Amino acid sequence: RVMYSLTFFAWVGVVLFNVITGLIVDSFTALRHESEERADILKEECFVCGLKEQTYDELIDQGASFAKHRMTEHDWWSYVLYLAYLRDKEPTLMDGLESYVLGRLKVSDFDWVPRGTCHSIEQLSLPAAATAVAAK
Repeated sequence: RVMYSLTFFAWVGVVLFNVITGLIVDSFTALRHESEERADILKEECFVCGLKEQTYDELIDQGASFAKHRMTEHDWWSYVLYLAYLRDKEPTLMDGLESYVLGRLKVSDFDWVPRGTCHSIEQLSLPAAATAVAAK
């Protein structure tokens, strides 16, 4: 009877340990997969305007690079710092644009952020291309 009980508890213990270990490993695998997907999206897509690297390269073939676009035109840290600047600035000292952006932020409206376009696309006079990208 004692051997039967010990064998039963050993098997149940091993099975439960394996089930719990499997759940933990699956959870970490799913987290790693999601993290890799986010990293791929951030690598291939502009965080601010949403343009994909391939689309940007097709629209602009005159030496501009997607990396330069992300680092100069749409550096997301610049947007974060601008929002912090607006938060700390005295409202009576704001100009029209700053007041507009702060007002849009208060109602959670982000229409002031460029979507599907950027300065270099607009400078090249490609309104049809920018409109087509924005429609996607």
